[in-house]
Amino acid sequence: MPDYQIPVQKINHQFTHYNLVKNGRGKIWNDYLNNYSLDIDVQKASGTFQTGYYNSVYMDVTNVVAKLEPKNANLKTTNSILLNCHFDAFPGSLGATDDFVNCVSILEVIEVVYKYGGSVLQNPIVCLFNGAEEIGLGGSHGFVAAKNGIGHPWSKNLKGFINLDAIGAGGREILFQTAGGNNWLLKSYAKAAKHPFASVLGEEAFEFGLIAAGTDFKIFMKFGSIPGLDMAFIENGWVYHTKLDNVAEVSPGSIQHLGDNLLGLVEHIGNLDFESVQTENIETTSIFFDVFGLFVVYYTKPVGIWINVVVAATFISIAFQDIESSWNWRPSIKIKKRVSIMLLSSVVAWSAAVGAGALSGAFLNLLGYYRPFHSYPYLAIILFGLPAVLAQILTYSMIFEGSQKKSWLAGKFTFAILLLFVSFVIRSAYVLAIEVIFATFALMSRRLLVKSKHHRI
Repeated sequence: MPDYQIPVQKINHQFTHYNLVKNGRGKIWNDYLNNYSLDIDVQKASGTFQTGYYNSVYMDVTNVVAKLEPKNANLKTTNSILLNCHFDAFPGSLGATDDFVNCVSILEVIEVVYKYGGSVLQNPIVCLFNGAEEIGLGGSHGFVAAKNGIGHPWSKNLKGFINLDAIGAGGREILFQTAGGNNWLLKSYAKAAKHPFASVLGEEAFEFGLIAAGTDFKIFMKFGSIPGLDMAFIENGWVYHTKLDNVAEVSPGSIQHLGDNLLGLVEHIGNLDFESVQTENIETTSIFFDVFGLFVVYYTKPVGIWINVVVAATFISIAFQDIESSWNWRPSIKIKKRVSIMLLSSVVAWSAAVGAGALSGAFLNLLGYYRPFHSYPYLAIILFGLPAVLAQILTYSMIFEGSQKKSWLAGKFTFAILLLFVSFVIRSAYVLAIEVIFATFALMSRRLLVKSKHHRI
């Protein structure tokens, strides 16, 4: 994006970022707007709120807010969409990717829409460049709920939001959180994102406290009751909240990837007829993931439970015949005992795999190894994954006396049993379901091939 060069040497605190945002909006002000009107407001917000066990207090937080809408009143609706980023930086960090690259991307998308867009977007687009995300999420709260819960006037009639953030630098931005009326939002993402990259795994990591952080997403959800999408850069996490978070770590391809997806979403949702959109309860949850960046699969949690149960039950029922035949040389072992042996063998094998990976890490620490996998993540597969796989193979081999069939069947059968139980707890169980589906096809294919061979004989 040549129009918005980021002077890295000056990105050292939120005031510099604020000046850069003003320069960007000044450019938009000075250029022609054709079919749109663009209003700019600088909000000073103060307030207090509670999240979990913490009380947050903020005073005179600066938010830069822009609203793009059609000049023709006959084309304009009252249903707005919010694009959010934050221009403050974590203390000591340069903040290039977290989060100024996203602010620049929003400016660029707005310029493309009003200068080069085709049909006029009927739904107003509200852009929030909030000035206090890093310490307390005060900027987003000030926008939706400052002044005794009233918030900024443009926070009303918001039908949805897109939050842009970063916990790393470079790579593809991932859709990792979505909630509240999310079927229409996921449908919009699936249809409009040119390069989809999404997974419910990130959302559950936040829900279970595995990631000790938060984004403006939860503020809009909790205090604004607005459904939304949460997207972020996640690669090269070692630059997150450090002085290494500079422009050099962000590849042009990453910005292009984000720009293509964001522009597609804005153009799609900007002309969405909300009168015909069926929204769900704010607590509605969905399962979603992309398939090799080609398309997005999404469905509600109840549907996901049924799918997982059917997949697991199908494999278990088919596998029972193989479990019986696998012990044909030892008929004294009853079916219940055989199943117990298979499940326990997997527990032992998986524990050995985890132990081998841990021992590998401990050995590297003992040698004072410099951990190159931070810069080259795929080295983790060799350093930790390879010992884990070898330990698992050796354990199965010892338990089942070198039988590949029994070892394979034990692992997949345990996956299927595990899928039955975890489907009711976590939505990311779809990962296990995919494994079991492929195992089912493999088992059926083997049977058909063996049956065909017997017929030929």
